[in-house]
This record gives sequence, C-alpha cells and structure tokens, in this order.
Amino acid sequence: MGAISALLETVCGMTGMGFAAVARVIQGRSMACAVRDAIGLNVQPGDELKCVPAIDHQAGTAHQAALISNLAEHPCHPSLQGQGFQSYLFMPIVLKDGSLWGGLCAVDPHPARLDNPPVLDMVKGFAHLIALHLDDARCDRLHAAERLQHRFQLALEDQLRALSNPLEMMARAAALLGEHLGVDHVGFGEMDDTQTQVSVLREWNGAKAASMPGTWCLDDFAPAFSAQLKQGQTVALQDGHEDWMTSGPTPAFNVIKARAILGVPFVRAGRLLGILFVHHAQPRTWDEAEVAIVETTCARLWSMLESTRADARLRESEERLRVIFTSATVGLSEVDPAGRFIRVNSELCRILGRSEAEMLQLGVADITYAEDLPPTLAAVEQAIRTGSSTALDKRYCRPDGSLVWANSSIQRIVDAAGLLGNLLVATVDLTQRKDAEEALRASEEFNRRVLASSADCIKVLDLDARLEFMTEGGMCVMEVDDFGAIQGACWPDLWQGEEHGKVLHAVAEAKEGRIGRFQGFAKTMKGAPRWWDVIVTPVMGPNGVPEKLLSTSRDVTATKLAEVRLQELNDTLEVRVQERTADLLLTQEALRQAQKMEAVGQLTGGLAHDFNNLLAGISGSLELLQTRLRQGRFNEVDRYIDAAQSASKRAAALTHRLLAFSRRQTLDPKPTNVNRLVCGMEDLIRRTVGPSIQIEFVGASGLWLALVDPPQLENALLNLSINARDAMPHGGHITIETANRRLGLEAARQLDMVEGQYLSVCVTDTGTGMSRDVMERVFEPFFTTKPLGEGTGLGLSMIYGFAQQSGGQVRIQSEVGNGTTVCIYLPRHDGPDDAESVEERASMPKPSVHEATVLVVDDEPTVRMLVTDILRDLGYAVLEASDSATALKILRSDVRIDLLVTDVGLPGGMNGRQMADAAREVRPGLPVLFITGYAENAVMGDVLLDKGMAVLTKPFAVDVIASRIREMIPS
Repeated sequence: MGAISALLETVCGMTGMGFAAVARVIQGRSMACAVRDAIGLNVQPGDELKCVPAIDHQAGTAHQAALISNLAEHPCHPSLQGQGFQSYLFMPIVLKDGSLWGGLCAVDPHPARLDNPPVLDMVKGFAHLIALHLDDARCDRLHAAERLQHRFQLALEDQLRALSNPLEMMARAAALLGEHLGVDHVGFGEMDDTQTQVSVLREWNGAKAASMPGTWCLDDFAPAFSAQLKQGQTVALQDGHEDWMTSGPTPAFNVIKARAILGVPFVRAGRLLGILFVHHAQPRTWDEAEVAIVETTCARLWSMLESTRADARLRESEERLRVIFTSATVGLSEVDPAGRFIRVNSELCRILGRSEAEMLQLGVADITYAEDLPPTLAAVEQAIRTGSSTALDKRYCRPDGSLVWANSSIQRIVDAAGLLGNLLVATVDLTQRKDAEEALRASEEFNRRVLASSADCIKVLDLDARLEFMTEGGMCVMEVDDFGAIQGACWPDLWQGEEHGKVLHAVAEAKEGRIGRFQGFAKTMKGAPRWWDVIVTPVMGPNGVPEKLLSTSRDVTATKLAEVRLQELNDTLEVRVQERTADLLLTQEALRQAQKMEAVGQLTGGLAHDFNNLLAGISGSLELLQTRLRQGRFNEVDRYIDAAQSASKRAAALTHRLLAFSRRQTLDPKPTNVNRLVCGMEDLIRRTVGPSIQIEFVGASGLWLALVDPPQLENALLNLSINARDAMPHGGHITIETANRRLGLEAARQLDMVEGQYLSVCVTDTGTGMSRDVMERVFEPFFTTKPLGEGTGLGLSMIYGFAQQSGGQVRIQSEVGNGTTVCIYLPRHDGPDDAESVEERASMPKPSVHEATVLVVDDEPTVRMLVTDILRDLGYAVLEASDSATALKILRSDVRIDLLVTDVGLPGGMNGRQMADAAREVRPGLPVLFITGYAENAVMGDVLLDKGMAVLTKPFAVDVIASRIREMIPS
C-alpha cells in the first residue's frame, strides 16, 4: 500500500490536483481502495466515491481515459459543478483478461492543465503498473483458491462418500462449508414454481446464528438481490446494511441477523431452481476463493439432487410402466428386431395358452399361423421403417393345436438418442368378436333362409308404396315368375275396388309410425283368387322417422272357406248339440252303472273271499267242538273255542274296515290329547315295526285337543306304521309328527277342506315311495301293492273314511326313492280334556252290583240273551224289552234303572236313539249304551252323542261290553 500512496502523491504533484484515489468499479459503483486527500473530502478506503461521474464509468468500460481540465469548457457535466469540482481525471485500470477492474482518478476545485502528453503518459503508466500488480495478486489468489478449493473438495468427498440421500449430503456439505469458511449460517433453499418463494431444505447454524426454516419471500431481502440471483449471478454483499442493493437493512436481514451475505444461484433453462446461501453476522469481504468454493459446492450438490430426483422419477416411471405392463387387460410384449420375445405379460400368456417361460424361448414366427406370417413380417418391417404404429388381425397357434384370432398393434421403441430399440406389441383377443361376427353371419344367413322359406309374401316398399323387394316365398304365393317385371310398381294399384282404399289407409298408418292392417281380396299375378291378411309396419331410420315400409301378406283363403263352412255348421249346431248331449248322457249313465257294478263286484268278491276264510274257521271249529264233546275229549275243547273266537274277531275287524270305507262306522268321539295318545302307542309301534327301523316322535308343544274316536285313531296310526315298515324292507326311519294348523280359505281349498283350525298327525318314512299312478289309487278299496295274500287293500281306505267321518282329511306326499308322508288332518276341539275325568272315574270305588239295575232292549233274542247273561254273571239286576214301546213303559214306571242298553234299530216306530231321548225326558242324565251295526248307524247318522251316552259296535267281545257297562253305571 506504501507504493500506491507514493504513486498517488506523484499524480497529485504532476497534475496539480488536490485529491487522487485508486477506485474499484463494482456493479456501477466506484469504491475507494487507496486515497490521497489534500482538499478535505473525508473519503476513506472502502467508501464509495460519489464524486466520480457516470462518464467515467462509460469511459472505463470503453478502456479510455476521461479528462476535464476546466468544467466551464464542459457544461455537459453539471454533477461535477454541483460538487464544487472544476477539474477531473479518470484513467481506467484494465486487467490482462481485458476486464475493467477500476481506475486511477483525481479531482480538484480548480482548473488543471491535463493536456500535457508526458503527464498523461505517466498517469497511464501508473494505471498499467497497478493492473500488472493486480494481475499478479489475482493469479496468486487464484492458485491459492484452487489449492484451497481442492483441499475442500477432497474433504467434502470424504464426507459424502458414505451418503446416498442428496438432502443428507446437503446437510453435511452445509456444515463442512460453514466450518471451512468460518461463517455463522449455511443453507440450501429451493424455489417454487412462481419463482418468488424459497423453501429451506437443509441448513447449518453456527453458535451466533438463528435458524431460518420454512419458506421465505426472496424479494423481502431486496428486489435487486433476487433479480441478480434469478439472472444466474452470484451475489456477494459485504454488508447488507450498507450495500446499494439493499439501501439499508431490510426486515428479512434483521430476522436472520446477517450482514455479510453470499448467495449462489442454481439455474437450469433460464429458471432459478435453488440457492446456496452463506451468512455472517458481521460485515465481511468475500474473496474469489471463497466464492469459487461455494459456487462449486452449489453446482455439485444441486446437480446431485436433480440427478437423484431424476433417477427417482425414472424408477417411478419404470414401476408404473411395469405395473401397466403386467396388469394390462390386453396382451403386451416387447420383441427385439429379430422377432424374439423379451418380455410378455400374463394376459398375452392367457391368450396364447403358454407360460411366460415358454414364451421367452419363442419368437413371433414360431407362434404365428403359417398363412398369416407374411403380413405379420410386413407389418413389423413397416413399423421399423416408418416408426408409425401398424396393426393387423392375425391367427396365433396354441400348444393344443387350436387357433386364436387376435389384433396385434406394433410400435417401434426409440431410445433417447433416436436409435432403434425393440418393438412393443399390443395383442387383443378377438375370439369373442370373431364369434360374434360368425354368429351375426349365421344369424343373417338364418334370417335369409327364414324369409326364403316363409309362406307369407314379405315385401319392402318405399314411402310411395312402390315395390323394392319381395321374398322368394312371396313370389311363390303371389305367382310372380320375375320380380323385375313388377319392381317399382305401385303396390296399392294391385288391389281393386274397395280393397284399394284399405291398402291406402294401411300405408298411411305405417307412414305415421303406426301399424296398419286389413283383410282383403285380390288375385295373384296369374289370376288365382285369394283372401289376404295384410300387415304394414314402418321401418324406422336413425332419426326415428320411417324411411321404408314392410308389408306382410298371408294367404287366408283356406281360413275364409273354413269360416263359411263353420257358419253353415253353426246354423245346425243347436239341433246336433241336443242330439249328442242326449247320447252323451245315456253313455255317461251306462258308464256309471258299469263302474258301480265293477266296484260292487270287486267289493263283494273281496268280502266273499275274506268271509269264506273266516266262516270256514268258525264252522270248522264248531263242528270239531261238537265232535270232541260227543267223544268226551273235553281237554281239547279250548283250542277250538279259541280258534272260533279268533276268526270272529277278525270278521269283526273286517266289518269295521268296511264300515270305515263306507263312512258308516259308528264312532265314539272324545276330546283327545293326541300327543298323549301317540306317546302311549310308541312302545306298541316299536314292537310292531321291528328293531331295524328307528321311531321318532316330534310332538308340538301346546297341541290343541281333537274330538276323535281314540281307538280308531290308534288303529290308523298302527296301519300307517305297518305300511311304512313294509316300504322299508332293509330298515329305515319313521317320524310321527303333530302340529297345529290354521288353514285359510286358499289353503283349505287346496286340501279340499273347510277353512278353520286343525291339528295334523303326519307319519313319514324313508322307504321306496310311490309313483304318481299308485298315489292316484291308494284310497280305492282292495287296491294294494303288496303280494297276493299279504294285504286286504282296505287299510288306507279305512283311514280315509275315518278322517272324512271325523270332519278332517288325509293327504299323501310321496316320490319314488324318497319316501312317503301321510298326514291326517283333524278338527280342533275347544272343550276340556275328558281323559283326566275318565281316569278319575275309573279310579273311584265300584258300586255294589246288587244296587244296580240294567234295562236291555233288543229285538234280536240271541243278542238280548247274550247281554242279559253277561249282566247277570256280573251280578246286575236285568230287565228285558224287545221293542221301544215296551221299554218306554218300563222307563216311565218307578222301577229303578241305572243303565239303558239298547239296540239302535228297533221295531215299533221308534229307534233306539229316539227312545233314549224320550227316556231322558223322565229320567234326566240316564246313562245309555247303544249296541249298533251298519244299518242302525245309518239311522243315527253322524250326530254326536250327548254326555253319558256311548256306542258299542257289533259284534263285540264279552269282556269289552262288561268293561263298558262297569264304566257307565254311576256310583
């Protein structure tokens, strides 16, 4: 600096000027580096030389000196006059590389003689010497900066070698840079798309600096500061509070507590992408080496961030392409120029019926149908040559020998350098489309054949009703040999008379979008008379307006002639109907009589067969009984008596079945708990069906009472269980189930019953089931599917009669191989359960037999004798009567009578029921036991008995009547 001071002293002495300085020009401002001041301007090194006019900067830029000896001679520089200067000298200092560093300048308030060439040459030499000195110093600094930068880059390389995340690299580089430069804060910021906001990505803070995370507005630091960064120029501020860019401290600088600022931009394609900023809390001069280190670090780190992001975008793009490739709903493949498959997706494998591994061993030619290989190779060549996409429909060969139609679109893949890569082939399965096309062709062909084979005359007309088309069948029925002869003819003109108007009206209807139809008479082209049924319909165009007409004419001549004949028949119909009706009634009556005779013959034949067997047993036993009694062999009597009684019991059971079948058996209905009845029979049923069959009873809770004859219901359940057993010769399962049923009108109608409340008893087996033909006959008398001699055919007939007579119904569901269900429906009884009261009466002490008198009334002496003998054997007093009149006299007397036993059918004009009712008028509550058979039951009908009345059906066993009498005589 001593040499510079001497040099400035020499300049002032040579020019006679009082102020001289060496100034550096920075961004249009002249900053003092060395000063010789003899006129009191108070300028210090580092201050801006505001006395230097703009003309000096312009001259310096042109590498020319600026000289003003007397301002009065240069009125174009009022700025100097305003500062009180009259003379001015500026000699530019130009470095070796041709850049303007600054200048050697001098000013004075008085004019000076500056036109002396030796003086100017001397000053110019001084400026050149300063430039040489600066070049040497700059060269030394550059070498030192290079060494310093090299050492820093090596250290940075060591720090970053183990890192892969660019943001972590930025954080490490910021710390290393801050420690190397000895500053307070280093950070990396990223600009937003608007180029106004900067977000801090990573930062390093020294002990004195505040953190500055988040997003900042770049203009808040100074518009000139942000503008220079956006232009890609590094900004180095020694003191942000004093620099011309900031015009004093800004709020943003105050927040970050920084005065010296170094900002290095990262620009791509004219856009500011990021900034590496270095701050220091105190003013500081940034030398070239420091700036170079920061610029190099910024470029390197931002390039690495860009590269990493580009790699991430590339990986993301490749992953998306991979997902698209693998999950695409079309077949995709990458094929090399030689036609070998490089990559294939699963959809292509599915289309071609091959695995991925198999496909990668093949080429396009290997799986292309031979006839389609030349166009395929031509399409590949065109895609390679032109770069445009080409497509073709072709057939591929599957491993099983079948062919599959597909559309293959071929696109050339070009790399970043524009060189040919592989081919991308998109394959769409055309099987459905080809099938649809084939179906459409077949449909069109079928429609054509349908139209050709139709006997109707089908025509297409234009909107003027002129003939455009006629089917072959139409030409045949209209007797048209050549359609060309009538093509274009007006169709209504082919009709004559009033028929012509009908045609015009139908055509008008069709042209309005409606259907026109009529019947009319017209001759064929060869003159044959015909009646036609005609329909005219519109054929709509795309806009919904008729564009053609379709006419269908059907030959109805035969129908018309038939109608004439029908009218003739109708005229004589009534007489013929009466005649045929009379014949039909006679035939039906004869048929009914024949059916009756057939039924009676079948019934009597069965009865004769069964009763002959029973009578043979009874008569044979009695004869042998008589013989053994004469022989005195009394020890053998019991066996013949037992045989006769057994046969008589079977005869009685047979008559019961016949009465049930005829719906004329005498029932003794009682309020019955069906669940209790079935539970009581369960053991009997198990013994009857045998151990190979499982029995299950499913009783409904809260089951209603039924008013039925319990022994008859027991007999029905036993019959059904035996039938079920016979249907399961190899064992099975029988389920007896009870349920409450509420039948509405529709349900009751389907079951042929009256609407109301019922309970059902269903017996279900897992046997062989029945066919529909068998089910239609199961209730017929003597019909059986069992072998001859193993069934009477009266079981289901008896059950049917019992249910009908009890006010219920029987229904059967069965299927061959799936078992049978038989359901008996019985009406609900709303009264109390009499079973408990009966049990209570049975458990009460029996009355003394000598205190009871029984009146027996029967017109049959044998029966009357039998009953009286039984009563006397029981110790009762007995009164007898042979008719109702005699009995009434006894009943109206004061003779004690505890029980009335009477036949229902009695002589004397009054039957047993009427006599009992009359007796109860004089003896209220008198117990009555009716002994009845078929004829007597016909007299009684289905009327229910009053309380205290009971019925015993003939024939009966002695112990049965004895037990019944004991139950009925009151205590």
